[in-house]
Amino acid sequence: MVRVSTLKQNTKTPARSRLTLSPQDRLDFFYKVTNTISSEIDLDRTLPVIIEEVFKTFKPRGASLMVVEGSHVRVVAGRSVTQTPGKPSDLPVFKVGDGVAGRVAVTGNPEWIEDTLDDPRFQKIPGKVSKIRAILAVPLKVKGRVTGVINVTYSEPHHFTDEEIGILQIIAIPAAFAIQNATLFQHIEDEKSKLELIQTSMQGGLTVSKLDGTILFMNDAAHHLYGIRSDVVGISASKIQSNLDRYFNYPLKYDRKNEEVIAEVSAGKTVAVKVGVSSKPPRIIEALYSPLLNKQRVVVGMIGNHRDITELVGQSEQIKTQLISSEAERERWEAIFDNVEEAIVITNKSCEILRSNPAAESLSGLTKKDMLDQEFSSIFNLHNQQGIELSGDLSLGELVTKTREPIEYLEAKLTNAEGRDIWLGLSVSPTLSRQSDRDDMEIIFVMRDVSRLKEIDQAKSDFVSMASHELRTPLTVINGYISLFMSGDLGNIDSPDMVHFRPVFEQIFKSTARLNALVEDLLNVTRIEQGQLSLSLEKMSLDLLVKDVVDEMGAHAKTKNHRLKLESPVTSFLELPPIVKADHPKIKQVMINLIDNAIKYTKPGGEITVQVKKDRKEAIVMVRDTGIGMPKQLLPRIFEKFQRLEGSYVKDSVGTGLGLYIVRELIRAHGGRVWVESQIDKGSTFYFSLPLSRD
Repeated sequence: MVRVSTLKQNTKTPARSRLTLSPQDRLDFFYKVTNTISSEIDLDRTLPVIIEEVFKTFKPRGASLMVVEGSHVRVVAGRSVTQTPGKPSDLPVFKVGDGVAGRVAVTGNPEWIEDTLDDPRFQKIPGKVSKIRAILAVPLKVKGRVTGVINVTYSEPHHFTDEEIGILQIIAIPAAFAIQNATLFQHIEDEKSKLELIQTSMQGGLTVSKLDGTILFMNDAAHHLYGIRSDVVGISASKIQSNLDRYFNYPLKYDRKNEEVIAEVSAGKTVAVKVGVSSKPPRIIEALYSPLLNKQRVVVGMIGNHRDITELVGQSEQIKTQLISSEAERERWEAIFDNVEEAIVITNKSCEILRSNPAAESLSGLTKKDMLDQEFSSIFNLHNQQGIELSGDLSLGELVTKTREPIEYLEAKLTNAEGRDIWLGLSVSPTLSRQSDRDDMEIIFVMRDVSRLKEIDQAKSDFVSMASHELRTPLTVINGYISLFMSGDLGNIDSPDMVHFRPVFEQIFKSTARLNALVEDLLNVTRIEQGQLSLSLEKMSLDLLVKDVVDEMGAHAKTKNHRLKLESPVTSFLELPPIVKADHPKIKQVMINLIDNAIKYTKPGGEITVQVKKDRKEAIVMVRDTGIGMPKQLLPRIFEKFQRLEGSYVKDSVGTGLGLYIVRELIRAHGGRVWVESQIDKGSTFYFSLPLSRD
């Protein structure tokens, strides 16, 4: 072979290389390297094996493999006599054109230095004494383009023979293709992860099937909509329809024949099918089947978009007309992304919009072109339920970027470009590259119009507020008269003629007190929902407040033969008590509600334990009981309004299901958290936290 080097050779006589390989050894070596590459697509596993084989064959001081990224050459794998194969941690990034590797990236030819001491073009690492005396580098090429460099270095002068250069070039060929294939594979995996994330965020059902009706894919929403009993993936539509009882929990009735649907979709049409589900109550599902086209624009399958339209059936003709118009628009959608009901917006890590679907255009009042490259918050002007603008550091995209954790659900008000106010239910999810050294995170916003639900909720709140205020006046009058009777101001209640009325008055007094508590709870809920909850914050010792409430509730606990105790955590005697800034009456109300709740749902003879502790930047209060516990499915809803346990033991217990809702909202107003752990027949533990005072 022709030896080519554009680097100056040292005039001193360097040590001769002793590397010699027989033709069979070369063949075995090349086979081992290529076999490793062909059997593994993961660069983190492939490259160290290549480097190790180079190290065994050349016996150098060090060996490394680099990739060209724009104007730089970056090390991706290496080894030295003191380091095992892997990714070097402190080697520099070279500029293209600088040093031996940088020059090889430009020329595309092998280059070497047999003694670096007298060659000024050898690039040394700043601040370090170089131990490299000889270096050989060859390019990695794919279709004539240099994609990387592989080199070996020696700590003594070294004469590089044609055989050595040839062997390293042999290795460079499969190594170049390994890097290219792994990079392409990683890109495909990233796109696949993004698509899966979008699919799991959708509330609508989604199916993909062949033209013979065989189902290839069905998401969880579609499983739920149809009540799937047995897996239908890989089963033809004709077989499913002839054995509906086997595959579905409920009888199904289709308004179109499967053969007709397949024929029309094969002709390039979008077909709407209504499916009656004989559940209790009955439901109607609409399925839109659109053509799935290959690159040659040939129909190869069907994409099905499924949704529950039960509530839409029977609506006015105007709603039907709007629905038909919406379905006509759907017929022009050609991809999965454009077939979902939810508004979907994808941004980069800087929250600049990369892509949006037609539903997002409808919500924003803008076209896709107007939204492209704009900052998300500038298009979707969101405010939370307290009226705070969710932009800047408070923007949802900024929060997800920092935490890299999804926001499962949040309600916020949008004022769109047309000036309309729309309440949205949002979920926000980050999508990350599987390669840790890349930072190409994207953010997926999935939004749905929940304005109607908010209107219904507001109507309920208005009714509760009105009813509570109307009840307050007559209850006050009743309490007044009962107090007069009980005090004896209207006559001696203990006289022989009146004494039999005392139990009656006492029962009336208890009942009106309970009604008063109910009215006060309803008024508190109204204040919370209307944003009229005000806090009077002051510094206080949380453990003293908790102790006072435990002492106060002790008598009530004894009436049910409960042991109510305050437990001190094991701490250093030097540790200061937890000091918080809080509204004393409202935190006291929280404690009373939690302890009263524990007393109510714990059978006689049970134990209730209260504890206060500090954890980093917050104080945590725990109320644990040995009561009846709660089922797992109730836990996510236990802090919602009007949620109560069911069962024989609790059926006679009084309560509205508002106490825990009020607890949650009061703690949230203080910037704290509230959560619960519970097991049936073993008891429940309620927690809440408050930020520690920094003053």
